[in-house]
Amino acid sequence: MVNIYIKIFCVIVVGTVLISFYFLNQRNVGSTTINSPKINLIIPSEKISETIETSQGVILINATSPEISESIPLLNGTLYPGDSLSLYLQPFVAERNNVTSDIEAPQVAKTVMEQYGGLPEDAVLNFNETNYISEYNYQNVVSKIPVMTSVSYSREINDTPVVGHGDYIRIDFGDNNEVIDLEKSWRTLAYTGQNANIITPEQAIEKLQHGDIINDVTYSDVKINNILFAYYENSDTDPEIMLNPVWVFAGITSSGSPVVFYISAQDFTSPYSINNATNTNYSHIQNNSDNIPLRGG
Repeated sequence: MVNIYIKIFCVIVVGTVLISFYFLNQRNVGSTTINSPKINLIIPSEKISETIETSQGVILINATSPEISESIPLLNGTLYPGDSLSLYLQPFVAERNNVTSDIEAPQVAKTVMEQYGGLPEDAVLNFNETNYISEYNYQNVVSKIPVMTSVSYSREINDTPVVGHGDYIRIDFGDNNEVIDLEKSWRTLAYTGQNANIITPEQAIEKLQHGDIINDVTYSDVKINNILFAYYENSDTDPEIMLNPVWVFAGITSSGSPVVFYISAQDFTSPYSINNATNTNYSHIQNNSDNIPLRGG
């Protein structure tokens, strides 16, 4: 009789464990990926120290590449009425006595943008600073007169920056939080329903060595100290564009000037360079198949 009770208890325990694992797995699947036909692999972060010779000069690379997914959603960007805005309300250069402080500027900008659909959720603060006119006595600055405070935002899509002719918001403030000018270009994004496979940073360096870059750059010798992964916008005026995944190599030339190389990151050699996939990290971006696109701001 004791053996029977022991067997019944073991069956109950095992059944409870199996049911718990089932519901745990269902919860995890629901919270990470929905209807995804593949699990995205990772291109790991890598410390790169390498010197390459190109047709224009020598490029010394000493930087760490970020960890990214091997498969990145492809996005369309469309400029709809209301996605861009230009307001010029006051003279740029004028002596002002109560200019908005650089500390207050981001909060004031957020309040101002409420009149124009609000500050987009994927907006990232670039800078907030007060601009001055300096008065000189020979080579010495004798006074600095505040003229305006500027605040600027760029776009990041799930921590991936948008570069090139990227989306931006800039507001200049004068006295008493008054707007001098406001410029906005913030495309409405739509997920195409397809993912692109991504080349490794080493493959991007090979393209850099052969001059296979998106932007036109003239240089002699360059030191690269920063490697980023980004979406590239190739126009700020075309009504509709594709946001292309790129590797970004940034640094300085031998003369001390900043330089940036944009290199296409899409792997066109793979037969699976474009994969149908659903990624819940991009659930806030509308699918093209939906009737109403997500507004950019």
